[in-house]
Amino acid sequence: MTDSTNGLIAHYIFFKLQYLERRFDSVWVRWLTSFTFILQVLLINGVILYAPAIALEAIVGLPIWLSVSGIGLIGTVYTSVGGLKAVVWTDVFQFFMIMLGMFSIVTKGFIKAGGIITAFNIAAEKGRLILFE
Repeated sequence: MTDSTNGLIAHYIFFKLQYLERRFDSVWVRWLTSFTFILQVLLINGVILYAPAIALEAIVGLPIWLSVSGIGLIGTVYTSVGGLKAVVWTDVFQFFMIMLGMFSIVTKGFIKAGGIITAFNIAAEKGRLILFE
């Protein structure tokens, strides 16, 4: 991001905090909002680092602390080196991998059921196609 973009983002965030302080005539509202935001970011980042660490421990046998450290370091390095462009391309790659996986699972399910029509007939017999009741 450019300096002007960073400045706009910082201005936008501080403007919201100033608005809340003025709207409710209380500095405590601004402090509570800031604290809540920081807590949210810490919790989300914890989950983002811990979830793949559990998978790596189960599959590869790496200790959780090593996995969390490695994932955090790799994410920090590729974001610092490649910037937002690297993050966006990683998200694009992840999107296509998820779509490929979903398509593969659905295709395998249709093949195992005996075809698309057979799969929908089985689903209709079991009442799985009724959306609203």
